[in-house]
Amino acid sequence: ADNPSSVTVHWHDHYLMCPTRHLLNTESRYCGLPDPSVCISCLPNNAHCLDAPLRSLDIVTWREQWGQVLASSASIRVFSSSSRELLRRVWPQVDSNVVLTPHDTAHIPQSELSPAPESPLHIGVVGRIAAHKGAAQVVRLARHIAETSANARITVFGTLEEPAPASVVSQTGAYSAEALPALCAEQGVNAFWFPSIWPETFSFVVHEMKAMGLPVLAYDVGAQADTLADDDRHRVVSLDMSSEDILTTLTEMRSASS
Repeated sequence: ADNPSSVTVHWHDHYLMCPTRHLLNTESRYCGLPDPSVCISCLPNNAHCLDAPLRSLDIVTWREQWGQVLASSASIRVFSSSSRELLRRVWPQVDSNVVLTPHDTAHIPQSELSPAPESPLHIGVVGRIAAHKGAAQVVRLARHIAETSANARITVFGTLEEPAPASVVSQTGAYSAEALPALCAEQGVNAFWFPSIWPETFSFVVHEMKAMGLPVLAYDVGAQADTLADDDRHRVVSLDMSSEDILTTLTEMRSASS
């Protein structure tokens, strides 16, 4: 009764916390929501804040003002418990307005892929892979595979927005979601990697990967970690993990699932 507002805020990225949206710092790493004193030196030079004038704002004032908007909203809909946790850290006073309602994933077909046994590691990466989606991480792994002549390759179902060794990485370009299981089966993918480096608020792609029955590797942040936590086949790993260890982990996951 105290709250006459009928506004519902949908939490699709972290813009209200920081105008970078994805919480990546000047080194393109997830910042982990540090003390605002750190933000004061980060934001002015942060190219992830696409609206350049916002780089000169005071983050404390920014959050205070958005905090008032959130406090006066009827509800704040988050799609993962990780988003709720981040909100709680910045604005503990609005936690009672937060409602966790994940997106509906009933439309995603269960389509268990059965890759050829004993086939070499073939890593599937899905989506338009820009910086916040892990482009640099994919390129680094591809270079490691090329340099060590490892028996592994990567198919990006979509596009990789940084150049990578063509001997290791192939790209399909745009695809339709319905066609994804057939495409993955056709290419012979036998493990998935979701290389996004920001705390996703929800990821349909991770749900699509899970529905195909292959092991999925992701970093231990955001909705991607929430979604994979309940199943031993999948793994979440530190954002600091080296390419060598990523490759070893994917190889182990591939073996365990075959």
